[in-house]
Amino acid sequence: MPFADEMLSEDDLSRLIGLISDTNPAEPLTSLRAVQGNLGPRGIHERIALIAAALRDDIEPSLDVTATYLLDSNDFAGWMTLAVSDALVTREIPDLDTTLELLRRLTPRLSSEFAMRKLIASKQDDVWPTVLRWTQDADPDVRRLASECTRPRLPWAMRLDHLAKGERYSGPILDALHNDTSDFVRRSVANHLNDISKINPELALRFARRWAVDGSAQSRKLIRLGLRTLIKEANLDALAMVGVEGSRRLSISGPVVERKSIRLGESLGFSYAVTNEESTPTTVVIDYVIHFMKANGRTRPKTFKLSTRTLDSGETWTGRREHGIVPLSTRKYYPGIHSVELRVNGNATVAQPFSLEVPDPDPR
Repeated sequence: MPFADEMLSEDDLSRLIGLISDTNPAEPLTSLRAVQGNLGPRGIHERIALIAAALRDDIEPSLDVTATYLLDSNDFAGWMTLAVSDALVTREIPDLDTTLELLRRLTPRLSSEFAMRKLIASKQDDVWPTVLRWTQDADPDVRRLASECTRPRLPWAMRLDHLAKGERYSGPILDALHNDTSDFVRRSVANHLNDISKINPELALRFARRWAVDGSAQSRKLIRLGLRTLIKEANLDALAMVGVEGSRRLSISGPVVERKSIRLGESLGFSYAVTNEESTPTTVVIDYVIHFMKANGRTRPKTFKLSTRTLDSGETWTGRREHGIVPLSTRKYYPGIHSVELRVNGNATVAQPFSLEVPDPDPR
């Protein structure tokens, strides 16, 4: 993943201006040139919006023609295409079919998913037949676009949670693509299914059960990836979908916390043992949950993957894990009593406490 200042950079903007100037040398591109030197402090979506607005100011009447010319150049690719696709959907659209066709052609250059979501938000019923046709497109980038632009919780994008309320919208798209010949497309379907599982778990499980009927390794892989959030949350139906039975008889020891007190920057070490008490082999999935102290004195759980193994009858699996409690930009630590528990085939053990010492950042 590039750094923020590498996404739609000043160099991208300069190259875009050069390419547009090549198509229409008489156009001064005053607004676009005024944007130059002003991208630095802005995030990717701010940059897209700023450049798209300048494009509309400079060339809105000829935007379709300009985009068509740009698509004839192999140099028109990457982050700069996002600004063009955004300009296409945020103008007063004279011809929706032309805009959708341009977005279809643009998506292999990077992706039109952000721009398409704006059309879905404002013109959902008008664009939906086209999105459905894209599931049958010869280009896997376009088929993937059909899944990505309709994901309820696409990263970095506006949420479209309403699409996960039922099968009306996601159903035809995912059913058409879940068995796609491209792994690139199938991974998008899995991520789409995972999005749905966060909003409507039963709908996600319904899709998974339907796709599991063919019994293929490809379907099993997609379902495991698509239900990963539910599996991590120890949803028993999701675990059963991937061959893990929560009712199997297992003897569990642990977690045994090695140190009852640690300092920020050190590691929490713990051991565990699991014995299969069934007369037949049993698949065992072990995760662990750390209950982190929050500023209000309550705790918040965070689940981490540990491992999966199939145990023969009577076999014992012993292991040890160290979890670094280190400073992160995405998590603030607070001193006090934390705890750790195991989740074995969805069943939680008794949480074991440990205290965390967090040095005062300003000891004065």
